[in-house]
Amino acid sequence: IYFMIYLGILLAVLAELKYIHSVIVGQSKPNFLAWGIFTVSMILVLVSSYSLGARDSLWVIGMFTLLHLITTIIAFRFRVFSITLFEKILLVLVGLSILLWVITDNAWTALLINILVDTLGFTVILYKLYLHPKTEDVSAWFISFIAYGINLISITAWTPQEYLVVISNMFWIGLLLVLSLRKPQNKKSQNL
Repeated sequence: IYFMIYLGILLAVLAELKYIHSVIVGQSKPNFLAWGIFTVSMILVLVSSYSLGARDSLWVIGMFTLLHLITTIIAFRFRVFSITLFEKILLVLVGLSILLWVITDNAWTALLINILVDTLGFTVILYKLYLHPKTEDVSAWFISFIAYGINLISITAWTPQEYLVVISNMFWIGLLLVLSLRKPQNKKSQNL
């Protein structure tokens, strides 16, 4: 089991480093706000999952959280920075999830809201990919998908706090991969 956890962590690091490299060389065009939302949301998922007793899934989620923070910092430099109404709503939801957790003292509330926020964060990237195909590094996302898959296999206690985030992220990354393979309809949609 520890081998699988370490392999998942290694793949998480590899995926994020690959993505960071693709951003620096101009292959990927990160949405700064989406990555900021992912980072805050993942921190809250990590903390709420831990307080609910999750342990097996925390290693890879924790590593992705740290790496998302690094990616967010890099995305600030090489970003697609536009704040739409939808993204403002996501920011409000992240804030509400923190407030609801404090008010209710219920980690489940925070976990479920932040899975929703993470899901909505993926929609920001999916929308960007729909408008501008080929602006994400498919191989980096594929490695992330495999890392989450290995994390799923390494879970020993099948409780919702262990598998909900992992399965949700695998689903959205899988959808992102499918959308990434789409060919641009014209030259204009390729450029951002």
